[in-house]
Amino acid sequence: MEKRHHSRTRLSPGVAIDVAVEVATEQFKLAENGKVFGVADLSLSGMGIRILDQNDLLYFPIRKEIQGTLKIKNEKHEIKAWVRSIRPDQVGCEFHALSPGAQASVSHALSRKD
Repeated sequence: MEKRHHSRTRLSPGVAIDVAVEVATEQFKLAENGKVFGVADLSLSGMGIRILDQNDLLYFPIRKEIQGTLKIKNEKHEIKAWVRSIRPDQVGCEFHALSPGAQASVSHALSRKD
């Protein structure tokens, strides 16, 4: 398996962390069905999508390209990503051709301090 190019920051529900990213404001809406998922972790190269219902794993087979909307605070960005890993509670995705605006939003979210 290929290693990540950027470190990820884990986002915990309802807990402030060192980069001051709140889970309620980071979400991913899957274009395929409109389902909204919380973002569990985030980096410049990818994200972890929180899985609450095991049936949702069917939407994320390994190597599938997914499309959707990444919401960071009040900014929304259309993104494409490849599914790279699956765990019972999380799906790891690698961004594909992230727009400059989306890159800036992710970078800003990761650099914020309390």
